[in-house]
Amino acid sequence: MGSSEVQPEQISANDGNSEDVAAHTVADSLQDPAEDASGVDERFQITNSLVRHVVADDIDMQNTAAGVVQAEAASLQQGLTGVAAGHEVSVSEGATWLVLGGSVDTNYSVSQWIIGGQIEAEQVASVVVVGGRVNGNVNTLLDTRGAAICGLVIGLCYVLFRLIRR
Repeated sequence: MGSSEVQPEQISANDGNSEDVAAHTVADSLQDPAEDASGVDERFQITNSLVRHVVADDIDMQNTAAGVVQAEAASLQQGLTGVAAGHEVSVSEGATWLVLGGSVDTNYSVSQWIIGGQIEAEQVASVVVVGGRVNGNVNTLLDTRGAAICGLVIGLCYVLFRLIRR
């Protein structure tokens, strides 16, 4: 499937198509599209869709599956997302692989990785959480102590296998 350029007014609910969505598209230009997209002042509202890649200033997604979401402010509700990155990222009742943001607010969701400067969480399950400040109820597979113990066990196993091999 080729790269599709979709303007905000062209996005329709329940279309079932996977699209690349950019709030600002560059046609017949030698400039970097990522550079141009950073100055965009548009808001996307996407509902009941399947989206491959979204880049905009402000994104509000509901009941949507997305591969990559890049925005200054992203609000994801009841959806599946591969990577959600931005300055302010909010995930509610969804599942993500990676949430990356300066300020992350996540409620009743599941994420493999949550990385942020300030993380506000309520009833969140995650494998790894890395943050400057984490507030709320987060159930992680590896906390600081667990990660240290895991590293120690892996290191000891490596040393034992090297000694046995000799």
